[in-house]
Amino acid sequence: MPTPAPVLSLDDVDLVRDGRALLAGVDWRVGAHERWVVLGPNGAGKTSLLRIASLWEHPTRGTVRVFGETLGRTDVRPLRRRIGVSSPALADRLRPELSVTEVVLTGRRGALEPWWHQYDDRDRARTEVMGQRARERLDALEISWEHVVARLLA
Repeated sequence: MPTPAPVLSLDDVDLVRDGRALLAGVDWRVGAHERWVVLGPNGAGKTSLLRIASLWEHPTRGTVRVFGETLGRTDVRPLRRRIGVSSPALADRLRPELSVTEVVLTGRRGALEPWWHQYDDRDRARTEVMGQRARERLDALEISWEHVVARLLA
Protein backbone atom coordinates (compact mmCIF):
# COMPACT_ATOMS: atom_id res chain seq x y z
CA MET A 1 0.00 0.00 0.00
CA PRO A 2 1.43 3.43 -0.93
CA THR A 3 2.35 5.86 1.83
CA PRO A 4 -0.29 8.60 2.12
CA ALA A 5 0.76 12.16 1.41
CA PRO A 6 1.52 14.24 4.51
CA VAL A 7 -1.15 16.70 5.64
CA LEU A 8 1.64 19.24 6.23
CA SER A 9 4.99 19.52 4.53
CA LEU A 10 7.59 22.23 4.82
CA ASP A 11 10.46 22.02 2.36
CA ASP A 12 13.63 24.05 2.92
CA VAL A 13 11.69 26.85 4.65
CA ASP A 14 13.43 30.03 5.74
CA LEU A 15 11.94 33.00 7.57
CA VAL A 16 13.95 36.21 7.71
CA ARG A 17 12.79 39.34 9.56
CA ASP A 18 14.82 42.55 9.81
CA GLY A 19 17.83 40.76 8.35
CA ARG A 20 17.71 38.04 11.03
CA ALA A 21 17.06 34.38 10.19
CA LEU A 22 14.27 33.14 12.46
CA LEU A 23 14.05 29.80 10.62
CA ALA A 24 16.60 28.30 8.23
CA GLY A 25 16.30 25.25 6.01
CA VAL A 26 13.37 23.69 7.87
CA ASP A 27 12.00 20.40 6.52
CA TRP A 28 8.99 18.97 8.37
CA ARG A 29 6.34 16.37 7.57
CA VAL A 30 3.15 15.70 9.53
CA GLY A 31 1.07 12.68 8.62
CA ALA A 32 -2.67 12.25 8.98
CA HIS A 33 -3.73 11.67 12.60
CA GLU A 34 -0.32 12.72 13.98
CA ARG A 35 -0.19 15.22 16.84
CA TRP A 36 2.95 17.23 17.46
CA VAL A 37 4.22 19.37 20.30
CA VAL A 38 6.86 21.95 19.41
CA LEU A 39 9.29 22.63 22.26
CA GLY A 40 12.31 24.87 22.52
CA PRO A 41 13.80 27.82 24.35
CA ASN A 42 12.55 31.38 23.92
CA GLY A 43 13.57 32.77 20.56
CA ALA A 44 14.09 29.36 18.95
CA GLY A 45 11.42 30.02 16.28
CA LYS A 46 8.53 27.90 17.63
CA THR A 47 5.87 30.54 17.09
CA SER A 48 7.25 31.44 13.67
CA LEU A 49 7.21 27.79 12.65
CA LEU A 50 3.63 27.34 13.83
CA ARG A 51 2.46 30.56 12.16
CA ILE A 52 3.79 29.24 8.86
CA ALA A 53 2.39 25.72 9.40
CA SER A 54 -1.05 27.15 10.28
CA LEU A 55 -1.02 29.41 7.20
CA TRP A 56 -0.87 32.74 9.03
CA GLU A 57 2.63 33.61 7.78
CA HIS A 58 4.46 33.15 4.49
CA PRO A 59 8.07 31.98 4.56
CA THR A 60 10.81 34.06 3.00
CA ARG A 61 11.87 31.01 1.02
CA GLY A 62 10.76 27.41 0.64
CA THR A 63 7.52 25.55 0.02
CA VAL A 64 4.62 24.94 2.40
CA ARG A 65 1.91 22.43 1.52
CA VAL A 66 -1.15 21.82 3.69
CA PHE A 67 -3.76 19.22 2.75
CA GLY A 68 -2.23 19.04 -0.71
CA GLU A 69 -2.49 22.80 -1.32
CA THR A 70 0.53 25.08 -1.72
CA LEU A 71 0.74 28.24 0.38
CA GLY A 72 0.72 31.25 -1.94
CA ARG A 73 -1.30 29.43 -4.60
CA THR A 74 -4.56 28.77 -2.76
CA ASP A 75 -7.19 30.44 -0.60
CA VAL A 76 -6.04 29.58 2.92
CA ARG A 77 -9.30 30.41 4.71
CA PRO A 78 -11.01 27.03 4.16
CA LEU A 79 -7.78 25.22 5.07
CA ARG A 80 -7.40 27.08 8.38
CA ARG A 81 -10.68 25.57 9.58
CA ARG A 82 -9.02 22.15 9.53
CA ILE A 83 -5.92 23.17 11.50
CA GLY A 84 -5.81 23.18 15.29
CA VAL A 85 -3.15 25.31 16.97
CA SER A 86 -2.96 26.49 20.55
CA SER A 87 -0.44 29.13 21.53
CA PRO A 88 -0.19 32.13 23.85
CA ALA A 89 0.87 34.06 20.75
CA LEU A 90 -2.60 33.46 19.30
CA ALA A 91 -4.20 35.26 22.24
CA ASP A 92 -2.03 38.29 21.45
CA ARG A 93 -3.73 38.56 18.06
CA LEU A 94 -7.28 38.66 19.47
CA ARG A 95 -9.03 41.91 20.35
CA PRO A 96 -9.47 42.13 24.14
CA GLU A 97 -13.08 43.27 23.59
CA LEU A 98 -14.12 39.88 22.18
CA SER A 99 -16.27 37.79 24.49
CA VAL A 100 -15.23 34.26 25.36
CA THR A 101 -18.10 32.99 23.19
CA GLU A 102 -16.85 35.05 20.22
CA VAL A 103 -13.31 33.72 20.67
CA VAL A 104 -14.57 30.12 20.65
CA LEU A 105 -16.78 30.82 17.62
CA THR A 106 -13.89 32.29 15.63
CA GLY A 107 -11.76 29.25 16.47
CA ARG A 108 -14.39 27.08 14.79
CA ARG A 109 -13.59 28.71 11.46
CA GLY A 110 -9.88 29.46 11.98
CA ALA A 111 -10.55 33.20 12.13
CA LEU A 112 -9.49 36.04 14.42
CA GLU A 113 -12.68 38.10 14.11
CA PRO A 114 -16.32 37.00 14.26
CA TRP A 115 -17.25 39.17 11.27
CA TRP A 116 -14.97 37.15 8.95
CA HIS A 117 -17.61 34.39 8.74
CA GLN A 118 -21.30 33.84 9.25
CA TYR A 119 -22.30 31.70 12.23
CA ASP A 120 -25.66 30.01 12.54
CA ASP A 121 -27.72 28.99 15.57
CA ARG A 122 -26.13 25.53 15.51
CA ASP A 123 -22.63 27.06 15.76
CA ARG A 124 -23.73 29.25 18.66
CA ALA A 125 -25.43 26.33 20.44
CA ARG A 126 -22.28 24.18 20.12
CA THR A 127 -20.20 27.05 21.44
CA GLU A 128 -22.47 27.44 24.46
CA VAL A 129 -22.22 23.71 25.22
CA MET A 130 -18.43 23.79 24.88
CA GLY A 131 -18.24 26.87 27.09
CA GLN A 132 -20.40 25.24 29.75
CA ARG A 133 -18.24 22.10 29.72
CA ALA A 134 -15.10 24.20 30.04
CA ARG A 135 -16.58 26.14 32.97
CA GLU A 136 -17.56 22.88 34.71
CA ARG A 137 -14.05 21.49 34.32
CA LEU A 138 -12.49 24.70 35.57
CA ASP A 139 -14.86 24.73 38.55
CA ALA A 140 -13.86 21.16 39.37
CA LEU A 141 -10.23 22.31 39.39
CA GLU A 142 -11.18 25.41 41.41
CA ILE A 143 -9.94 27.73 38.65
CA SER A 144 -12.02 30.77 37.71
CA TRP A 145 -12.97 31.41 34.09
CA GLU A 146 -11.90 35.04 34.53
CA HIS A 147 -8.45 33.87 35.62
CA VAL A 148 -8.05 31.82 32.43
CA VAL A 149 -9.17 34.70 30.22
CA ALA A 150 -6.92 37.15 32.06
CA ARG A 151 -3.95 34.78 31.61
CA LEU A 152 -4.67 34.42 27.90
CA LEU A 153 -4.96 38.16 27.37
CA ALA A 154 -2.09 39.13 29.68
